[in-house]
Formats: sequence, C-alpha cells, structure tokens
Amino acid sequence: MNSTARWKSTKSVSAADFRAQIASVVSFVEMAEKPVVIERHGKPVVVLLPIPEWQELQGIREGAMPESEVG
Repeated sequence: MNSTARWKSTKSVSAADFRAQIASVVSFVEMAEKPVVIERHGKPVVVLLPIPEWQELQGIREGAMPESEVG
C-alpha cells in the first residue's frame, strides 16, 4: 500500500478521547499498523505512527531510500 492510500484511511481521535483511551489507541496503531491523528479543537495536532512507518519516514528524511523501495 502506498503512503497516500494509507493516509486516506487514517483514524482520528480527540485529545480528550486519546487521554481516556490511550491503551486502546496505542494497541490499534500497533495491531492495525495504521496511524492515528490526534486532534485538539477539531484540528490535527499530532500523529501516532506504527514503528515501521516512522522508520520509513526517518529514512526518507535522512535521504536514504525506504526499505520498501529497495530491490
């Protein structure tokens, strides 16, 4: 799945709901391997990413080719 398709199915949650349900939100990100956008007053403020996606973004930021595009 490309990153554009991945973000179209991104779940969002309010900061208050995130605080109340942190364990279940973290479990969702880990198990579904999909990011969750955390919103404050209806505006996105942070994203909780699964580790593989974060590592891919780190590689892109550092100028390295993401593992999914190697070989």
